[in-house]
Amino acid sequence: MIHKIWLDVIDEIWFDAGIECPVEIRIALGIAPVLTGKELYQHELMFKTFAQLVKPRDFVEWIFVRECADNRVEALRLKRLNIRLVQRPLKNHLTVRRTEFVSADKVTIEKLREKRSAELASKIKELKGTSAQVEAETARLHAEANEKFRLEIEEIEFENHKRFKEQEEPIIKSALTEADFFEEWIGPYERVSKRIAILDENFASLLEQLDQWRHGGLGERLRKAASDIIEGECREELDPLQQTEATQTSLAPAKGGDAQRSPEGSQAQTTPCSPGGAPKAAGPARER
Repeated sequence: MIHKIWLDVIDEIWFDAGIECPVEIRIALGIAPVLTGKELYQHELMFKTFAQLVKPRDFVEWIFVRECADNRVEALRLKRLNIRLVQRPLKNHLTVRRTEFVSADKVTIEKLREKRSAELASKIKELKGTSAQVEAETARLHAEANEKFRLEIEEIEFENHKRFKEQEEPIIKSALTEADFFEEWIGPYERVSKRIAILDENFASLLEQLDQWRHGGLGERLRKAASDIIEGECREELDPLQQTEATQTSLAPAKGGDAQRSPEGSQAQTTPCSPGGAPKAAGPARER
């Protein structure tokens, strides 16, 4: 039954969530550790909310999301249990008083029993016919008398219960509160509270572990290593193209520069020869 409810809840919640847990991961995580259908629905809502917040990127992060949901649902269950532990002693006291009140009219019930038995005996005494007929009619009268007596007792108990709810219970509740039964519930309450505290510590630890896995732990290192491998493969494929482009880029400006320098380089830096046959130095004449 829980398994069917679980599947229905998954379909309903994940359809509206905008994020979906892969089927193979769902199977690996298994059914949520819950006790009721209502708690199962609560667990799925918790799981969806954590998934929307974390946006898991690998199987380990999905495990963290599931552990967080399990943790919080158990903590909520124990908090509800603490409320019931506080209320239980007073309820038990009311139950005992109600039982005493309902069964207090035993004298009336016993008188009614004697009356019905006398009526039955009188009817059986008046029976006529064969022994088989008398025996069959006697059995019928016994069955009718027993059923009638049972219904009368139920009616008496119902009236007593109604009278108790209207008259006695308000008086008891006004005179007694949960504080009057402190010694009865404080021990179990503290034990449950300690378990809740442990769950809170575990939840904080789960968040720290998740953060470490994603930003500084093995998960981040694995993702970085995978990224480096992919980047290295891309670089190896791009290097020949980059080298070709770099060669072409370096050659193009060199040709242009030679073309620009050629007119200046072709200009002679000498003047016509002097009568002595030696070239005359260019530049201003020295003053003697």
